[in-house]
Amino acid sequence: MKNTNPVRVYLNRLAVSGRRSAISQLNEVKKVFKWNEPIDSLPFHLLTYAQLESLKLHFGEQGKSARTINHALQIIKGVADTAFKLDVIDHKAMMRIKLVPSIKGKVIEKGKALTHAQANLLLSSLSKIVSKVGVRNHAVISIMLATGLRRSELCSLHLNNYCPESHSILIEKGKGSKSRQQFLPDWAESVLDKWLSLRGNRKGPLFTKQGKGIQPLTSDALYLIVTKKTKTILGQVFTPHDLRRTFITRLLNLNVDLLTVSKMAGHANVTTTQLYDKRGIETQRQAALALSYGASSL
Repeated sequence: MKNTNPVRVYLNRLAVSGRRSAISQLNEVKKVFKWNEPIDSLPFHLLTYAQLESLKLHFGEQGKSARTINHALQIIKGVADTAFKLDVIDHKAMMRIKLVPSIKGKVIEKGKALTHAQANLLLSSLSKIVSKVGVRNHAVISIMLATGLRRSELCSLHLNNYCPESHSILIEKGKGSKSRQQFLPDWAESVLDKWLSLRGNRKGPLFTKQGKGIQPLTSDALYLIVTKKTKTILGQVFTPHDLRRTFITRLLNLNVDLLTVSKMAGHANVTTTQLYDKRGIETQRQAALALSYGASSL
């Protein structure tokens, strides 16, 4: 039987990380309208222009950023577009929602990146833990810093996604269900090989839970590993997404061009990549000092 539930169909076509974010946003909208039913049974596609303008105002009064509010609008518009394609609403109803304007405002950048010294301390400290779990944790964090993988991408990796011949990992379904090949630096591949020597060559998830069997490492478990290890070793909590920011920032510091970094991060456009750039004012100062026009600048 054909599924004609707009919310369910919309969520099902998203990657895991996008779906998690969309569900969170829809639950926030649900609270505003004081709905009690599960989100996949709620009429987001029937919200009026006036209701959405009221929603924007309410979120603004709660102190939510322009980016967060616009993200919520984007999701509701996606549900409305899905409802139209499923013939649940007509074109006029869909356009009433899609024409609600986004709000303008300064994007407040969240998150942080590890400094070169912090990353070095974290990796060197993890390398000294010789237990199976310790080696796994070292490999997990090394791969995140070396590839910038999203939590969902790393947890979805299987043994056959690693290709030693090309020194790379294949992400079969990243954000937007797009695949990409992620190459590994020698140091990260060495740590991964050490983990695989303990894991064995049995088919299944690349990174597994502690204990018997081949059970995949969950997204929540990965979050706890990163936050606990960074807190213990660095005295400061960093999240898996901060490791992704570190990867992007480090590449930019190495003068890798923005388009290449965007492709390596699995971003659809370079504008998104720029939001992850955590280089400080010192980078701008060094760039200014390095500026020269040959004889004319002498």
